[in-house]
Amino acid sequence: MTKIRTFIKSIIQILVTIEGLVSAGFFVWGGFGYITSSGNPETARFISGLVRRARKYYLGVTIISQQANDFLNQDYGKAIASQSSLRILMRQDTTTIKKVAEEFHLSAYEQHYLLTCDRGEALIIADQNHVAVKIVASDEEHPLLTTDPREVYN
Repeated sequence: MTKIRTFIKSIIQILVTIEGLVSAGFFVWGGFGYITSSGNPETARFISGLVRRARKYYLGVTIISQQANDFLNQDYGKAIASQSSLRILMRQDTTTIKKVAEEFHLSAYEQHYLLTCDRGEALIIADQNHVAVKIVASDEEHPLLTTDPREVYN
């Protein structure tokens, strides 16, 4: 348990340090599906190149997608996924787990975990290290982060 905590603490420290060094950031909401929704492969090629060169220019790139297949079904998406230094995988379904397992070299246990994990649980992948985590918001953070309409509009 101590090794896991040390590993997670190291990841957080690295992320904070990187954020402090980043002079510019590029944020793509909707992930690769959004990038290619217009059917323009030039956009995908541009984002793939940007991700590949980002560290050289102290540029942080964050790409978020709810569908792993958005990335893993296309060559540029695979390139983006493989260039990422930190990947956070949340619950997957049976239609995506096979490709996710192949791309990220997941064990049978990790595949089962991603098929059954609950809200707030994830698998963090940094280099060859895979760590299962559960993220719980504090009482002060919860109202700022919730997306449950019953909590937002009450």
